[in-house]
Amino acid sequence: MKHIPWKRWPALALALCLTLGLTVLPSAALGDSGATVSWGSNHGLALKGDGSLWAWGSNTQGQLGTGQAGGSQSRPVKVLDQVKYVSAGGAFSLALKTDGTLWAWGDNSCGQLGTGAAGGQEDSFDSGVDRASPVQVLDQVVSMSAGTSHAVAVRADGTLWAWGDNTWGQLGTGRSGGGAAALDAGIDETRPVQVLSGVSLAYAGANRTLAIKTDGTLWAWGGGLLGDGTSQGRVQPVQVLSEVKMASLGSSHTLVVKTDGTLWGWGSNFLGQMGKGSATDTPYLSPVKIMDNVTWASAEERYSLAVKADGTLWTWGDMMWGTAQSDNVITESDCIPLKLLDQVALASAGSTRAAAIQTDGSLLTWGAGHRGELGNGRSAPAGSTYYNMTPTRIMTGASTTPGQVTPSDPKDIPSSWAQSRVEQAITAGIVPSALQGDYARAITREEFCALGVALYETVTGAPIAGRQSFQDTQNGNVEKLAFLGVVSGVGDGKFAPQQKLKREQAAAMLSKLAQAMGKPLPAYSSTFGDRSRMSSWAVAAVGQVQGAGIMSGTGGNLFSPAASYTREQSIVTMQRLLEWARQ
Repeated sequence: MKHIPWKRWPALALALCLTLGLTVLPSAALGDSGATVSWGSNHGLALKGDGSLWAWGSNTQGQLGTGQAGGSQSRPVKVLDQVKYVSAGGAFSLALKTDGTLWAWGDNSCGQLGTGAAGGQEDSFDSGVDRASPVQVLDQVVSMSAGTSHAVAVRADGTLWAWGDNTWGQLGTGRSGGGAAALDAGIDETRPVQVLSGVSLAYAGANRTLAIKTDGTLWAWGGGLLGDGTSQGRVQPVQVLSEVKMASLGSSHTLVVKTDGTLWGWGSNFLGQMGKGSATDTPYLSPVKIMDNVTWASAEERYSLAVKADGTLWTWGDMMWGTAQSDNVITESDCIPLKLLDQVALASAGSTRAAAIQTDGSLLTWGAGHRGELGNGRSAPAGSTYYNMTPTRIMTGASTTPGQVTPSDPKDIPSSWAQSRVEQAITAGIVPSALQGDYARAITREEFCALGVALYETVTGAPIAGRQSFQDTQNGNVEKLAFLGVVSGVGDGKFAPQQKLKREQAAAMLSKLAQAMGKPLPAYSSTFGDRSRMSSWAVAAVGQVQGAGIMSGTGGNLFSPAASYTREQSIVTMQRLLEWARQ
C-alpha cells in the first residue's frame, strides 16, 4: 500500500505557458482526436448525434463559445451545429465541422487558437486576442486535437499542422522554448505550421504530441516519456510503435490501442496508471501491454479508462470515480483494471471527473467539480468542491459514432422557447423515450399520464403500487394516476386514453399531481381574461398553476382552457413542477 499526497503533480504535467502571468491549469482530458466528448481543465464538450455541439462548466476564458466570457454553465448549452468532432484544451476549445472547417475559441495566451495573435490579458477579448465565439482557423481538416496550450490538425492531404505553446518542443518544429521571448522569436507559433506528412490522426497533450501515420506507425515528440526507451524530450518526431489504431495522452502517461485490440501504455506509474498491479516511482519508458479487446481508451494524470469490445468500461489508478472517493491510499486493487459500467460506446477521462457515452446515447458524468464541470446542474460555493460518485445522465442523444452526423427531423427538435427545459426534463428522467420527439403534436390523455407517473416516481423515489382500471384501457400509467386520484374518467367507466388533452385538464392534473407528491400548490385567483370560459372544476387549478409559475397563458391575457396541449408544453410544465417539488 502506497500513500500519495493529494497535491502531488508529476513534473512533466507542468508543460504550460509561463508567459503573461498565465495561471497554471489543472490537467485536462487532453490528447482527444476524433472524439464526441472531451474534457478541458474546467469545462466539457459533447456532440449529439445530429451534429450539435454542447458545452458546460467554467467560462472564464470564453471556452464555452457562447459569445460571452465569465461565469459558468452548470448544464450543457448548445454552441454550434454541423460538428463531427470536438476537443477541449486547457481553457480553449476546438470543433471540426462537417464541411472540414476547423473552429476555435477561448484562451489564446500562447497562440493556441491559431489566429495569428496571442495575449490572454484582461483586455484580450476587447482586442480580439481571446475569443468567446468560434472563429475559423483552417479548412480541409479531417482530424484535430487540443492540448493544454497547443493544438494540432490533420488536413485532407495527410499533412499535420501545429500551433501554440512550444515550451517543450511539442510542436515538432525542431525548436523549443516558452514565454514572451518565444512568441517574439517565432518558437511558439500563433498560426498553424506544417510538421509532418502522411498522417491520419494526431493528439495534443500537456507537453507532448502524437501522430499516427497512414501506415499505422505512431510518432511522438515533446517533453519526455515518449515511449522510445528514454525519459528525454524530443523536438522532432520519433517512431514508437506500429499497427496503431488510436491513442490518448495523459499528463505524463500514454495509452495506445493497436489494430488487434490490445491496449498498451507507458510513462508515469506512481499512481498505478499502467494497470500492472502496483504503483512505482519509476516510470515505464517503453510500451507495455495492459489488456485485450479494447476499442477506446482515455488517459489522465492520475488514472486511465478503457472501453472493451463488449461495451464494458474499465478504470485503474487514482480517483477511480464512480466506485469511491479517492482516499489518497493506492492499493494493489487500484492498480489493476476494475469494471465500472456496461453498455458504453466511448469515454473521456478528466482531471477530477470522467464521462461515458452509453450505447443508447446517454451522456454520463461523475467525479468532482465546483464550477458546474459535471454538467448536472450543480455548482459549489466559492472555494469548495462537490462530489458525485455515481455516473449520472446529463444529456441524451449523444453521438456514439465519431464522425457520423445524422440530422434530426425538424419535428423532433423542440421549439426554441422549450428546448432547454425539454433537455433538462429528459436528463432528469421524466420523459419516456416514446415522447422524445414530435414535440409540436397535441398530447393525448394517456401520454400525459406517462409523464405524470415518471415525475411522481422521480420525486418520491417510490413506484406507484396501486391500480384503478377502466373499460377502454389497460395502460399502466393511466391506472396508476387514477389510483392516486390525479386523473379520472370521462363517464361510463371509460378514460378516453387517445383523446387530446385540453389545457384546463392539464392544469387540473398538474395540481392534483403536486398534491399527490406532497408538494401542494398554493391557492391563487386566476387573472386570465377568459376565466368565465373555464369549467367550474378547473378554475381553482388554473389559478394554482398560474400562481406557481407552472403554466402560463396563450397570449392576450388568455388561458384558452379548451385548446389542446402539446407534448413540449406538457414536458416543460412537468419540468417546472419538478423544480417546484425540489424547492
